[in-house]
Amino acid sequence: MLKQFLLGLLITSYSIAIGQVDAVSVLNKVSQKYKSLNSLQANVSLRTTNKDSDIDETNEISVYKKGDKFKFTLDKVLTVVSDASTLWTISPDDEEVTIDIYEEDEEEGEINMSNVFTIYENGFEQYYVESLNKNGNNYHIIDLIPEDKERDFFKIKVFVDSKAYYLSEMVVMYKDGTKADYQIKDFKMNLDLKDKMFQVTQADYPGFHFEDLR
Repeated sequence: MLKQFLLGLLITSYSIAIGQVDAVSVLNKVSQKYKSLNSLQANVSLRTTNKDSDIDETNEISVYKKGDKFKFTLDKVLTVVSDASTLWTISPDDEEVTIDIYEEDEEEGEINMSNVFTIYENGFEQYYVESLNKNGNNYHIIDLIPEDKERDFFKIKVFVDSKAYYLSEMVVMYKDGTKADYQIKDFKMNLDLKDKMFQVTQADYPGFHFEDLR
């Protein structure tokens, strides 16, 4: 009886502790943190796996953001730059720069490098899962379920640093069995990023073909 009582007390205490942590309040703190930044830079390791299709690929992505401006490079073979009005896509292998009008994705929950740090803000139901110690650090684990059930993914699991309230990891789970694991590392904030970093000119890429699609 005593063992059963203690076990029941432990389970009840754990349930109360979990209930005191609210997914919305955690993610609101994360939003406040990111919105307070003038700029950020991060290196992101993206691992994509699908057992049925025998896929296991890792890509390295560098991300720079300043307000609505962004620049990201994928494995040094593709760079995308935007000053929030124009979008430049640079392919060194093809020696080509494509220019287009930048338009934000109208659909909530669309994942891209311009919103990867704030994807959770719109279009999701938010559920607190647990507090987890991983590699000596403590994280809040939160599941995001898209409100639009027609999405090609059914859940995003986010890991929030419980001290700094920054995203550390995000795992996107697709309906076809694919998992995309974004691990955010080397995070730096409030760097002095010049506006010209988020624009591309022909002088930046001499000899490249510029294709203007605007």
